Amino acid sequence: MTDELYGCHCGGSNCFCANIKRAENKITSIYNHHLEQAGITRGQYALLVHIEENPCVSVSYLAQLVGLERTTLVRNLKPLENRGLIQDTACKGRSRSLELTEEGKQVLSHARIFWQKAQTEMEEALGPEMIEQFHLLVERIMQI
Repeated sequence: MTDELYGCHCGGSNCFCANIKRAENKITSIYNHHLEQAGITRGQYALLVHIEENPCVSVSYLAQLVGLERTTLVRNLKPLENRGLIQDTACKGRSRSLELTEEGKQVLSHARIFWQKAQTEMEEALGPEMIEQFHLLVERIMQI
């Protein structure tokens, strides 16, 4: 992938934007590889976890939690609704209120095994010292 794909024109490996995007893509592919065995993606896993942790969550609040625009979130929720993993429990005419279905709870429980395998793969690849450095770096970047 070239830097131009990410809107960077630095032409080198020192572009923070391009490098973080490459790292994100690699990490996401590792998690997706493991989670596909549970039939979901990393993004879907995150949504299911947030819905489980926030029963009857509104779409607007969920969008804030996951850092997505509401319309983008609605598109991402559609496959989970279509598979019967989440349901809208709000009364007619009220804002949506989402929760996991029994099937959604089962899929999430099964997916946690594969999420942990992805975590372990990352931990083994990086080692304790680099993991600590990674978390410090991310924390520092978030303070900018």
